[in-house]
Amino acid sequence: MAEEREFEGRDLDEAIREAARALGFRDADLDYRIVEQGRRGLFGVGARAVRIRVFPPVEPAPDPLADTGL
Repeated sequence: MAEEREFEGRDLDEAIREAARALGFRDADLDYRIVEQGRRGLFGVGARAVRIRVFPPVEPAPDPLADTGL
């Protein structure tokens, strides 16, 4: 994943599941921030989806001792 992306859902769990499915990661592997909390509205009127921003995963630094045979 090259850049951050935004995803929506009726609740936080749904937004996370959608992001994980679209990006090919497990839910627990995602690094995200809530952009909009969302709300249910009254009888569905005025409802807003939860929106999250998913960030690229941080790749581990290469192990400098990996190639030395130590």
